[in-house]
Amino acid sequence: MGRYTTSSAVIANFLPAVDLTGLPAAFRASIATQLDNVYIPMAEDFLDDEFGQTLAETTRTDVCLDGANTLEICLPNFPIKTVTSARVVSGFETPQVTFQNIRHLASKWLGLPQDAVGATADLIVDRDSGMISIDQNGSAVAAALSTGGYPPWPGDFPRASRNIRVSYIHGFPAGSIPIDVQNAAGMFAAAFVAAMAASRTTAGANRVRIGSVDKSFGDQLGARAYPMMDAVWQKMIEKAVSSWSVKPLAN
Repeated sequence: MGRYTTSSAVIANFLPAVDLTGLPAAFRASIATQLDNVYIPMAEDFLDDEFGQTLAETTRTDVCLDGANTLEICLPNFPIKTVTSARVVSGFETPQVTFQNIRHLASKWLGLPQDAVGATADLIVDRDSGMISIDQNGSAVAAALSTGGYPPWPGDFPRASRNIRVSYIHGFPAGSIPIDVQNAAGMFAAAFVAAMAASRTTAGANRVRIGSVDKSFGDQLGARAYPMMDAVWQKMIEKAVSSWSVKPLAN
């Protein structure tokens, strides 16, 4: 089973658009295994390259970011499930400030309630965008700063190279991958098989089927319809890539 789609979904929703009769019988008989072992992983790896990240849930440990004298900083992956630790370091990994309480904004994508982490929060995390910001309204950091509980620190993410270290979990858990990403992975996997089939048959592919949507193509000036089908799928894949690609960091 893939991270974004399954062989059963590809067989049900995408491969009906492809004439597989010209492919070896053994290949057709083992199409689910072929998809699981080869074509779906290829499709998902390609999408991850395009996204600049994986959308399957994973953990990033100690990503290093540049401080810029701001109260907020953007993590390079999204959506965020939780931030497990965040700290400002100086010199050779010397902790300057360690944030103890982290609060998350509710997320429309993950459908999670707002976290309640103690009475105060040092950081607020926007799950959807990956933006983390210092909460200076009654936070433990603000209180400690006023009493000298921390080394001298301006109360923001100080400007320096790779001085912000964050560990966090990002992406969607299994079963929660957005439908446009599921479809993009299914289209890619089916397109790999379709390209093989089109090279060995005269029929190629004659329609696009995505769930309940089924669009047929007539004969394209005597040529196979696969190129047009591929163009339709390509537009949908590009839309998914645009929605989920990592954007350049503002900092």
